[in-house]
Amino acid sequence: MIYKKKEIDRGMTKKPKIVKEDDLKTKLIEQGELSHKAIEKFLILDKEITRCYAFADAASPIDIFKPHKTKIKHQADAAEYFTNNVDKYHKGAKDDAIHELWDWFEGYFKDFSKSWDYLGSWEYNQGMYEWEVQYKYVHKFSELLKDYYYIFVQHSMRLKYLSSKIVRKK
Repeated sequence: MIYKKKEIDRGMTKKPKIVKEDDLKTKLIEQGELSHKAIEKFLILDKEITRCYAFADAASPIDIFKPHKTKIKHQADAAEYFTNNVDKYHKGAKDDAIHELWDWFEGYFKDFSKSWDYLGSWEYNQGMYEWEVQYKYVHKFSELLKDYYYIFVQHSMRLKYLSSKIVRKK
């Protein structure tokens, strides 16, 4: 299996590097900051985050953002519509294990800041995960108009075709 790990290049830019699970485990062992149990938990965290990202990537905008009956009059209404739809859809990702692992790492490091910093160095802390998930859904939302437009065009073409058939029969 292939997983992403992001490394800092001279502290300026981040370059993604694809590594296999064994390579990731080897890097964690070489780093020497985690116990064997913590390494196993980290590998599970890696798999779970990767799985949840894939869940969001595979989503169809039309499945996420359902039409709703209330009018969006203000930016707050739009934000509520977006958040409610994303939260409802992303429940299907079942990311509870990720939250449990973050809690476990907080206990392991005996300090929230140390846990946050360590996981953040791998881009696996809660803030980075939630930002990435939101970003993926924002991208899906931007695709929504294109998808709805495509459906509208298809529907319009069918109506034209059907109406031309009806006109010819008269």
